[in-house]
Amino acid sequence: MEMGSKNVLTGPKLLFPIPDVSLGRYLYQCLSSHGDKIAQVDVVTGETRTYADVMSASLSVADFLYSRGIRSGDVVGICSENSLDFILPVIGTLFAGAICAPLNPNYTLRELHHAMDISKPKIMFCSEQPLENIDKILCSVGFLKDIVVFGSPVSDKHIPFRSILWNNSNNFQPFDGDCKDLAAAILCSSGTTGLSKGVMLTHRNILYTFRVMSDSRYGDMRPSDTLLMLLPMFHGYMFFCQLIASMVGVKAVVLNKFEEHVFLRTIEKHKVVNMNTGQILGPGEAGEVCFRGPGIMKGYCGNPQATAACFDSDGFLLTGDVGYYDEDGFFYIVDRVKELIKYKGYQVPPAELEAVLLTHSTIKDAAVIAVPDHEAGELPLAFVVKQPGARVTKDEIIKYVA
Repeated sequence: MEMGSKNVLTGPKLLFPIPDVSLGRYLYQCLSSHGDKIAQVDVVTGETRTYADVMSASLSVADFLYSRGIRSGDVVGICSENSLDFILPVIGTLFAGAICAPLNPNYTLRELHHAMDISKPKIMFCSEQPLENIDKILCSVGFLKDIVVFGSPVSDKHIPFRSILWNNSNNFQPFDGDCKDLAAAILCSSGTTGLSKGVMLTHRNILYTFRVMSDSRYGDMRPSDTLLMLLPMFHGYMFFCQLIASMVGVKAVVLNKFEEHVFLRTIEKHKVVNMNTGQILGPGEAGEVCFRGPGIMKGYCGNPQATAACFDSDGFLLTGDVGYYDEDGFFYIVDRVKELIKYKGYQVPPAELEAVLLTHSTIKDAAVIAVPDHEAGELPLAFVVKQPGARVTKDEIIKYVA
């Protein structure tokens, strides 16, 4: 780290330049080089896929998308729990030059509708879990044209995912236009100020992160590593990890949900390693941590006001994290400017729960805080003020929010 003016720290230059191609083209080059190396392992079923399998299936998806009119700038949604199939429409979408929008399958109908209204996917790949809600949304919006289902479709209007695979699409050539400022993905934010926003990440953002993660000074992800896909693949961190793993050529071991005995057995069997290392050093002055660079998002999709509010006049992203750095340039996060409830790995914004509570006809005001919980980490606790003369029970409010 080098100290610049106004206490701005500048990181060292990358060892290798950011690839000057589209993300889809670079993934195509990487997958081609990995060949028959094992790419994925399903912990529960034991099914394995090679990088050649992933390449062939992803090209099939890209060919299907192109046949349905998907082009650069269009959005393709993916709403599913973890599976070997999840990565295929991600890569296929990028091959087609379109924008990938991963979504949480555990969203309520209201949350899912809100997230889809932001990104407006023309095609949705989904598992059976969120299918009922997606069908309801299909009837009320004009942008969603097709639903492709992992597993068993429940009606003729759904397209079985297996029906679009292995159709000899190896002649499909990935999109490779000018993409430095072109969005490649729209991820849902944690929604610290209310409902989630759509974080737009460019091809360059993701390729820069790949260079950092494969740099021996930082992530140092290597082809010999094994990556445990435990966190949700729709989440920003694991979304990045699965793409970067495909570029590097590591083996991804996929868990569709956390079960303690399966988790521990998987680590032992597949020799999963933790690549995060660090040492706690001396304290410094705490303040909001801000970043600027090629890895920073383009902005919030369709929300210029929120985009402007999260950048300062010098183009630094205001993270909302409170932290400090030591004399060696290591950063430590100690707090949040905005409150979040940490529930089983999910970040739950109190403001979003308060907004839901205030839509109830009997509630005049509401405040939500976090309380410790041994199993979940934290649970939300709501305080409500009833409208004058209103009669409502605790159970009725809980049912309404759920």
